[in-house]
Amino acid sequence: MSGLLSCKAKSEFAAKPIVKSVGKIDVMVDPNVEMMMILGRIAGAGPYAGDRKINEAYVDDVDEYFKDFMYSPAAIRLMRYQLSYQALPEFGMYLNEDDSDFKLKLNNKNFLILNRWGTGFITANDVLYYKDAAFRETVRAFRKDSDFDRFFLAHQKVYEEMIDQTCVYLNKSDFESWYEDFYGIKLKEHVCLYMTYMSGGGNFGISVRNKKGRDVPHMVVCGGQSVENFLFLISHEFSHPRTNPVLYELAKNENLINKFNEIYKKYSDIYFRDGYGNGYSIMGEMLNQACANKYLETIFDEEGMEQVNRESLVGSRKYVYTPQIADFLNIYLNDRKHYKTLKDFEPELENFLETVEEE
Repeated sequence: MSGLLSCKAKSEFAAKPIVKSVGKIDVMVDPNVEMMMILGRIAGAGPYAGDRKINEAYVDDVDEYFKDFMYSPAAIRLMRYQLSYQALPEFGMYLNEDDSDFKLKLNNKNFLILNRWGTGFITANDVLYYKDAAFRETVRAFRKDSDFDRFFLAHQKVYEEMIDQTCVYLNKSDFESWYEDFYGIKLKEHVCLYMTYMSGGGNFGISVRNKKGRDVPHMVVCGGQSVENFLFLISHEFSHPRTNPVLYELAKNENLINKFNEIYKKYSDIYFRDGYGNGYSIMGEMLNQACANKYLETIFDEEGMEQVNRESLVGSRKYVYTPQIADFLNIYLNDRKHYKTLKDFEPELENFLETVEEE
């Protein structure tokens, strides 16, 4: 009888991750991750509750199917903890298959969560919404009470088509080779690329620790993009886990923090609109995009890169130092015997950022 009960518990949720691999990149739609972003939408969390609809029919289906759960205990607790942006898919990535617990024990020293209130990572046991078992239980109850799995399975074709399109893009991109070469770090495990129509146009690069404590890049990218936009997004989001260690070192320089705080004040309306809260976050975005630019330079011609920098980066996003940082990175690329990884180049980047000015 105990064996039968165990089997029943394991099979309670019918929806499973849909995964296809291109090299060492696993392209997927995961029930837990998709569910957390849907919860974000019905709870009014940014950017999930936004009006931008990449796949309007799918988002309309979400709104109709889950309309009676906007005041569910899970949604209320989510609002209480003010969860938004990458915090929601990150939570879903750590949930186990039946949402009864996390994949890592709370007291595991490798269970680290990106610090939403400062730099670096903090242990999950020090994060209120992780150590609050009642919150996780409300999420599990939401999955059961809403019959989320029925919704997920009914839209499996939508997910598969999004994954297939992504695989076509990746197969033509040679992105994995560039990624390993530029950062000087071979992929020892498969990295995860979560595709979704649910992020309100938001995209996230998340570092997830496995049981061995190894940092495995996990990305969330909005589907329905052109190949050019898709490559722009993955080059940026996949770069975050590799540029973050450099950013943490740069953030120790008080002069740099002050400099980027001043830039933040200057363009605060734009940065706040895009979900950035301080100069530290903007420094990270400009550096990260400069690294991503080195990939974009392999697929766009000079005129195309000029348009990307002028209109998208400096014009609409105010990543005012990104083109100059990207040019400076040529020193790194031309001396890989000296600089094995980007982190080896951090002292030179720090000196450059202290003197760089808007063009």
